[in-house]
Amino acid sequence: MSQFNLVKDSANIVITGNFNPSIFHPLWFSKHNLLPERHCDAADIEVIHKEVAHMKIDWLNLQVTHDRAMFSTSDATQFEQLRDLVVSVLNILDETPLTQFGVNREMEFKFEETSDWHKIGHTLAPKEVWMNSIADTKEKDCGLNKLVIQIRHDTDFPATIMNLTISPTKMNHVHFGVNNHFELKGILDKDPEFDISTFMQEHWESIILKSHDTVLNAVIHILSED
Repeated sequence: MSQFNLVKDSANIVITGNFNPSIFHPLWFSKHNLLPERHCDAADIEVIHKEVAHMKIDWLNLQVTHDRAMFSTSDATQFEQLRDLVVSVLNILDETPLTQFGVNREMEFKFEETSDWHKIGHTLAPKEVWMNSIADTKEKDCGLNKLVIQIRHDTDFPATIMNLTISPTKMNHVHFGVNNHFELKGILDKDPEFDISTFMQEHWESIILKSHDTVLNAVIHILSED
């Protein structure tokens, strides 16, 4: 029976709009009771500038530019807290113009058998087409490096574009990135009362779970084929 384990698991929320990076300071998070003061005092600040802010506060990684903010954590026990933090930030910055948002999950699986690792790549990116197209190409000389698959859920509301990125990271390890992308203009055209914060509170858990299950089901399906 095929054996594989989830060895890395992270989540992030990306929002595009019009931001002022310089306000995203540990003191700001402490002032608004978004994060404990002791964690803010111990923040690892890479840069805080009018053009960009980049820092780590306990479990939170934060990167902000004028047009993009990314909140992320590599601690799976903090996924819900990540959601709550972003909701609170959006409620404080409720007049900030926003254009898009993404709810994303990054996972890395380790396969116990190298043959299963190869099977993932061979199934998702068959080598035969390239071996037949380029003279003298041997099987060992070509393989999956990075693959992006896009799935549209136009019947859902709000409509979702799911972008899945698959890439090997090292022997027997494969990274799966799941980007659940939402365009605010199209959403607001259908529902002018749509609110990101409310949506996050109501649907965060199902989106995060669906991201995991989509990858897990695909892997199980591939490995179960003869």
